[in-house]
Amino acid sequence: ESHLRCELPGGGSRAETVAVNAPLTAGGLTFTQDLPGYAPRLNIRSSADGAELLNSFVALRARETGESTEHRDVISLREHAGFIEATFQPSNDGATLELRHHGADGPGATMALRRGEEAAVGPYLVGFTDWRRWTMLRVTDDPGYPVVVAGIVLGMIALCLRYGFMLGAWRRVSVTEEG
Repeated sequence: ESHLRCELPGGGSRAETVAVNAPLTAGGLTFTQDLPGYAPRLNIRSSADGAELLNSFVALRARETGESTEHRDVISLREHAGFIEATFQPSNDGATLELRHHGADGPGATMALRRGEEAAVGPYLVGFTDWRRWTMLRVTDDPGYPVVVAGIVLGMIALCLRYGFMLGAWRRVSVTEEG
């Protein structure tokens, strides 16, 4: 579940909770929780000259892998060789970030980092400084919902009127001996 603070028109705010099967409706909008995950903060620099290429939280998508959930995604750095595959494993005693560089000559070795550690991953120096939970919220505005419901109800009434009279005629049909 996600905890939100809604800013009210005219000042003030109120706390709300959104869960996977419990959306929040406020101000005519519906907020639905979708795609929760983890976001490690990475500092990626070039091994050659130390130039900073990325210093940000990176949202990793959650993927079901049978009995567990894996938080994995790829980090593509423009104008640089290959990409880095990142897998995040939260645990009670901390978190582990597994990184693997995929270059022109295939995947490299997997490096495991804990918070505050740095390691060479392919042609990069990668530091794992922090992590956060994140969730994507789907926001919808459906002003046509009452129109759809009214259309369904009117359609059902029309079907009942059309075929309701025929029901009596169907009952009056009898089978004779002549066939």
